[in-house]
Amino acid sequence: MGEIISAKDIQLEGLSKTLYEIILDQSSDPIFCFNQEGQYLYINMAFAKAFNVMPSDIVGKKIWDIFPGEEGDKRFAVVKKAFETQLEVSIDVKVDAVDGTRYYMTTARPIMDDNSIPRTVICISKEITERKNMEQALKEAKSLAEDKNKSLNMTVNELYFKSITDGLTQLNNRQHTVEMLGKATQLYIKKAYELVLVIIDIDHFKDINDQHGHVVGDDALIEFSKELTDAFEIDGMVGRFGGEEFMIFTKTASLESIADRVDTLRKKVSNTLFTRTNIHFTFSAGIKQYAGEGIDEFINNTDMLMYEAKKNGRNQIKYL
Repeated sequence: MGEIISAKDIQLEGLSKTLYEIILDQSSDPIFCFNQEGQYLYINMAFAKAFNVMPSDIVGKKIWDIFPGEEGDKRFAVVKKAFETQLEVSIDVKVDAVDGTRYYMTTARPIMDDNSIPRTVICISKEITERKNMEQALKEAKSLAEDKNKSLNMTVNELYFKSITDGLTQLNNRQHTVEMLGKATQLYIKKAYELVLVIIDIDHFKDINDQHGHVVGDDALIEFSKELTDAFEIDGMVGRFGGEEFMIFTKTASLESIADRVDTLRKKVSNTLFTRTNIHFTFSAGIKQYAGEGIDEFINNTDMLMYEAKKNGRNQIKYL
């Protein structure tokens, strides 16, 4: 069990609430706080992005508004236990987010007031989706091996491919893409190459699902994934970063040349009537050259450039 955190331990005199939120929003791990009634007092951007909403859409609501019925009861039981025992409590949870099912290990810690009474519980979630997927894949393999009436039709390579691939688009999944990007940043100084990251988001994707249905939305993701693969697979790595968000990185081209290629693709996509869906759509992109920062900062800064492109009117790119 971790030690109890005092409110004094997390406050610095003169530090504003806005700055706290900025710091917490830099975390790639979902962070959120509850009161004893199960009401969300705070959520960071990583939590909000998992549900494709803004923090203000959730803060003030109760956990059962987000996870109805037994799911909410199960999650709040951990928070309640942290309040009652005044100790750290952990649980593994499954979340059906906008980009598919994901798994987290959530740790709930009580925050004590000056009278040593827990007024708030802060929760920090670490994603363990890749581990869970691998465990499931190994479980499936074991089940097949134990069945004498079935042949083991999944090789080790096939299991590995399944664990690193997005099931819908057949691109690299988020976990594998980020892992490979991390290795690329570690080799950056030794190899002295130009590492460029691109984060792309389809514009108004929710409207596509709402107006045409999720089958058409899935087909749009599949068709767009093929366009990305055709444009970047030769010298880059292409992955699905989240629902309608994609990540590309390359070690063989300059920032300007990648920006030109992304913009060329943007123009092509905006003028294409896709055959499977019979619809038009556009995308916005952020592009950044690596400069030695941490991988989370590298991804977050590129993501912010993409959001700036959206704020500026969408169907455009922004690079730095």
